[in-house]
Amino acid sequence: MTYPHIRLHTYLHSRAYMRIVAAMHASLARSDRPTRPRRRWFDPAVFDFWARHFNRTWSAQRILARVIEQRSASARATTLLLRPNRHWPGARAGQHLDVTVEIAGVRHRRSYSLSAPPRADGCIEITVAEVEGGLVSTRLARGLRVGDVIELGAPYGGLLLPQVDTGHADTAIHAASPVGRAGGTGQRGPALAAATLPGSLAPHEATGLNPARANAPVLLLAAGSGITPLRALLLEALARGDTRPITLAYWAQTAAEHCFREELHELAAQHPNLHVELLATRDPLNPVGRIDADRLRSLAPDLAAHAVLACGPEGFIELARALCAQACSFQAEGFSPPTAAAGHAPTVRVQLARSGLELELPTDRPLLQALEDAGQQPAFGCRRGICNTCSCDRLAGASRDLQSGQTTDAPSTPIRLCVHSAAQGLVLDL
Repeated sequence: MTYPHIRLHTYLHSRAYMRIVAAMHASLARSDRPTRPRRRWFDPAVFDFWARHFNRTWSAQRILARVIEQRSASARATTLLLRPNRHWPGARAGQHLDVTVEIAGVRHRRSYSLSAPPRADGCIEITVAEVEGGLVSTRLARGLRVGDVIELGAPYGGLLLPQVDTGHADTAIHAASPVGRAGGTGQRGPALAAATLPGSLAPHEATGLNPARANAPVLLLAAGSGITPLRALLLEALARGDTRPITLAYWAQTAAEHCFREELHELAAQHPNLHVELLATRDPLNPVGRIDADRLRSLAPDLAAHAVLACGPEGFIELARALCAQACSFQAEGFSPPTAAAGHAPTVRVQLARSGLELELPTDRPLLQALEDAGQQPAFGCRRGICNTCSCDRLAGASRDLQSGQTTDAPSTPIRLCVHSAAQGLVLDL
């Protein structure tokens, strides 16, 4: 039995709600004056509480996304296709985002890379590798269902391929990606300007490559889940009609753990300029070693002419960086925070200017970790030196960059707590 009057009431209620929301956003957007006085009557948390009864992705400020598709990427990884709400600012291939989920009443946040270029219909992909004993990765890879809603952060950072003028108009991302053909409009939206996105750089700034040499052949080095941002960049380049030689070398422990294995082979067969090598370090029949000079010579005999992008665990990145010192450009991102060698390092006194605290902190670990161990709760995001959430000013004294090994002491300089350690006389604006 149907009740037309109930359906009509719900429809009118929903329409009225949407008009109120639109009016509030328009009012706030029109004013150049500070918004604090206008928001005294508007509590985003209360708004979100009632809005979720109509649509779980409605929010006053938060970026919420609905899971619209799940598929297996490998034996231990799952790809999630997400449809974000209107607060999503847009992204580009190679960027990262933070994912927040609530488990047993506790909110947990982790950083993931986009594993495909953003689609024209606004949907985005992330691929989650399940970590043994990992609370969040297990929830995302196994516990979510189509229709569930998760919270996202704005995109930041990211690797960036040097752009070349292919002479082609933007083509469909789906044409280059077997995965993409499963849905979507088959067209790309307008390219996003990298400089308008959080934490992004212009192409020549991100790569260290002179734009005039942007036709350099590309070498992509991936280990484990480091394949995800490189796959997004690869799909975008191929869809754009990029004809530069591109070589992808992808290490995993076993063949079953190679994400997108069939797709990568298919792409290599379709594009003569693409060469793919999938390497399994624990293959029972033909195991291969870690990245080394011999392997690099076979992949890129003229390494000095190549633009190299690498993504994987920090140990893999350090080795790749040393081996690729002669490359014409090198970008890398590790998905674990840098750590110093274990030892009995001395401690130094660190002053927190705003709180007035003085702490004895070790010099052999990231400041973020050392401060947390001392009971402090500084803001953080990716914990990898990318998102700048943990950045604060070094007012005086010195700190050591754990990524480069350099010690600097310029006053009133912002540093990232997750990739710097304490040195002599450090004063932080905390």
